[in-house]
Amino acid sequence: MEFAPVTTKRLQLRCITDRDSGMLRALISSPGISFGPIAASFPPQQLPISEWIKTCDLKMAAGNSFLFGCWLCAEPLLIGLICLEAEGSGGELKCFFADAYRGQGYEVEALCRIRDLAFDSLYLARVFVVAEDSAWSGSKILEHVGLHDDCREPRSVSAVGSVKTRTFHLERANMVRDEALPWLPLVFVGAVALIDQYNRVLLGKRRANAAMGGLWEFPGGKLEPGESLMGSAIREINEELGVTVVPSALTPFRMVSHLYSDFHIFISLFLCRDWLGSCNAIHHQAIKWVSAGELSRVPVPQADIALLRELSSLLILTKRTLNTVINGSTRI
Repeated sequence: MEFAPVTTKRLQLRCITDRDSGMLRALISSPGISFGPIAASFPPQQLPISEWIKTCDLKMAAGNSFLFGCWLCAEPLLIGLICLEAEGSGGELKCFFADAYRGQGYEVEALCRIRDLAFDSLYLARVFVVAEDSAWSGSKILEHVGLHDDCREPRSVSAVGSVKTRTFHLERANMVRDEALPWLPLVFVGAVALIDQYNRVLLGKRRANAAMGGLWEFPGGKLEPGESLMGSAIREINEELGVTVVPSALTPFRMVSHLYSDFHIFISLFLCRDWLGSCNAIHHQAIKWVSAGELSRVPVPQADIALLRELSSLLILTKRTLNTVINGSTRI
């Protein structure tokens, strides 16, 4: 799956894939510095790492948890992990970096970048870190990112009361921005693949006078303040097609990240087989139902190509599986 990394001065932040399994195991088994209970997000030893990766992908597609590996730009080396867990208007930051890279500013770069993503792209009102109350200089790192201790007494979080923690937090209204950093805007989009009883997918054609006019796309649109990605998808499907979808009818499928010349887009695609109403081309120049075998031949924006390819493979596999079941039942 295509995923253009989010960059800092020295790091690339991107999703973990099966190709990264060896480096991931090496990273989490090495000593390091952590902020927040990120170890709970590590793949359990008894769970195949490929299954853990799929779970992380689905959480990101749902807009609940954004886990990135942190690679050096200068060489393909995984040196840390960073995670943003979003809930309501707030988000918890967690990260882990190998000891060999401690104290070199990598933690600050990654935390600042994901902090900005939380505030400027996901429109969260608050981010926080729950950190162990220990003597190391981690608090100074968090304060450099703009997070400050809530000034309460350390609280116990373990069953025997042996671990004390402090909460560091930052409100969006109090964030001091570094205007010198030349990052492209990060745009999150909630999109929906409506699938009918014939396993066809609904696509809309962009109007000729719009950006990327004439290309076909999944119905959906930009995340707005106060929305979740699923909420954005539900609102957009109603505005663009005139149909109503309830949250329980949406299944997170994939999130892709693509870098255009003037912005960086994240598209979260949800699958839906159940909706209320008839689809109409309210927003698009035209709409059409496309079979799984034809999806790869439809002209679409670059960001949608990988989604179409994966969805086509899924629908073809689903059809074959269903045919096998039906044919097997007939023979019996």
